[in-house]
Amino acid sequence: MISRISLYLVLLPFMLMPVKPASGQSSAEITVVTRSDGRAFVYHDQMIPLSQGYHVSRSIAGGPWQQLTESPVLPVQSGPRLQQELGRRFDLLRDFSDRNDPQSIFLRLRSPSTESLLLAFSMPDLALAMGYLFVDDDAPLGQRVQYRFELTDDLGRPTGVSFSGEAVLEPVTPPAPTRVTASNQNRMITLNWQYPRPGSAGTEHVIYFMPRFSRVGSDRVITPDQQFQLRTTSTTFRQTFQVPQTGSEYEFWVEAIDYSGRSSLPSERVRIRVADNVPPPPVTSVSGRATSRFHSEISWPVSTAIDVAGYHVYRSTAQDTVFTRITTDLIPPLATSFVDTETIPGTQYRYQVRVLDTLGNESGPSNSAHVLIVDYVRPPAPVGLSSAFDRGTEQIVLNWEAGSPETNLRSYRILRRQVNPPSGRAFTQLNESAYLDISFRDKGISTLGFEEGVTYEYAVLAISASGNISDTTKTRVQVPVLTAPEPPGSVRAQAGNHNRISVSWSPSSSQSVTSYNVYRKQAGTENLQLLRSANRGNRFYRDEELPADVQFRYAVTAVDSVGNESPALLSDMVQVRRSAPPVPAFNVQAVVNAEAGAVVITWQSREENEMLGGFRIYRSTIATGTYELVGEASSAERRFADEGAGPGGWYRVFPVDHTGRKARQARAVQAVIRTR
Repeated sequence: MISRISLYLVLLPFMLMPVKPASGQSSAEITVVTRSDGRAFVYHDQMIPLSQGYHVSRSIAGGPWQQLTESPVLPVQSGPRLQQELGRRFDLLRDFSDRNDPQSIFLRLRSPSTESLLLAFSMPDLALAMGYLFVDDDAPLGQRVQYRFELTDDLGRPTGVSFSGEAVLEPVTPPAPTRVTASNQNRMITLNWQYPRPGSAGTEHVIYFMPRFSRVGSDRVITPDQQFQLRTTSTTFRQTFQVPQTGSEYEFWVEAIDYSGRSSLPSERVRIRVADNVPPPPVTSVSGRATSRFHSEISWPVSTAIDVAGYHVYRSTAQDTVFTRITTDLIPPLATSFVDTETIPGTQYRYQVRVLDTLGNESGPSNSAHVLIVDYVRPPAPVGLSSAFDRGTEQIVLNWEAGSPETNLRSYRILRRQVNPPSGRAFTQLNESAYLDISFRDKGISTLGFEEGVTYEYAVLAISASGNISDTTKTRVQVPVLTAPEPPGSVRAQAGNHNRISVSWSPSSSQSVTSYNVYRKQAGTENLQLLRSANRGNRFYRDEELPADVQFRYAVTAVDSVGNESPALLSDMVQVRRSAPPVPAFNVQAVVNAEAGAVVITWQSREENEMLGGFRIYRSTIATGTYELVGEASSAERRFADEGAGPGGWYRVFPVDHTGRKARQARAVQAVIRTR
């Protein structure tokens, strides 16, 4: 569609003056554009009053006047009518007005302005509708003719106002634009071209330019969004638009269009391959620092570009304004740091990072990161630091090696702190004067030795002759515990619901304890069964799914960091008691086994074997009679044979717990002979 129309001083011979309303004998300007198809487009610059029209007459070579119109030509009288006349092309006018409704656009077009007339002359169908254009469909080509416009009132009567003009009807094809160039940023195309200045031969009636393009290998010609570029007094022109997609080769050209809509010959065609050449956005927040080896380390955030391929780093000095690339290989997308090892101490450097995408497009520069390489060296940190407790001397021995051959070492600094149990975060310096050896013996706090089980952390760092301090090397050592810890202060075991026993205990008084072991012993046995090893902060254990009515004792021991275990402290005897009688048996069957001479009773139970004391089997001669005990079965059995019994008897099976309580109910089943 038409982009927002930029109005300039343009080419129409009568465009330097505003549109003139018709009144009396007018000095109107008439311009005639002749086409080779025998039509003449006769334009004038008079605004026809509303409700008036005009007749057009023609005189050939000074001969008699011939009226070309049978009835007056009536311009449109309203915005809705103009919209109806133009159809879909009416949408091209909406950018011309600051309002969107048809009547506002119509009134704007009728305003006495150069802009409204310019717009009308750029669209022949609009000029026809507004009354600025008459088309002579049978023009005498090659002849000098005069055209006269006579205005009429709303009844078709002459108003006395007329104006005329003459021209030689020679078709002239406008020259094509020249020196066309094309460039792109991704899908956005920029066309540049040249055209002669206004007044040049053959260009008098050219009013705008139309760019066109086609994909190489396709016959389809595309006009970009129906845009056009109005002609100005300049000789150079530019227009931007988008092609459908990248990754294809296109041909571009430009045509000049005159008032009648006639196109010039196409300009020379320019062929380019439209690729994604828009560089990714530059990274920000690039920072730099000087390393201990007189190098610069540059860091930056990960690029947000979707198609990022990597990074290049550029460098400049404080005295040089030109940045030079110092990376040979592309840095991977997720590697967001670079160390410049080609640095000189005492130099101020500036660094920039550029992003490259997968098509090789490079972003603009990032912010500059400044790094000053100061002329000093931090000594290397000691390496291989080890610590061990010497049982013979009861001292802690430290050993390490120098980080590298060091010629300007002033001293090592040896530090210690207690970390378990914690005793603050600060270190204590152990050497008061310069120390150059690579081993050290710590005799303990105030030479009183070390407490068993305590863990210490040691740190050793190097100090150069200039006072620069190395990184810190650390190690930890625990003083071994030779004495078993004290047991817990008390152990308590308490039975709860759902066959559980909760065991809790108070802490040991020994500081070296790292864990507790929980044991269980069943009444009548001597062995302790290890249930769990808990860390020193957890002094509770729940023993679950225990058999009912069985007595247990629990024991807890304290364990130190080297595995020394205290004596066991036992709880009182405790047992889990059932709160309800056993659940009745189910699927009870009594079948006569004639060969064995017995009735075999089978059943199933919903409780685990260890929860039961066994089963009792009862018999009666009738279902509702008195039942007598005929036998018992263990908790693991689900079968009983009543020897000597025959068919017809009735049986009930009762589960019994360890205390002898029976299930409250038992279904009576009759002994039967099962036939196959």
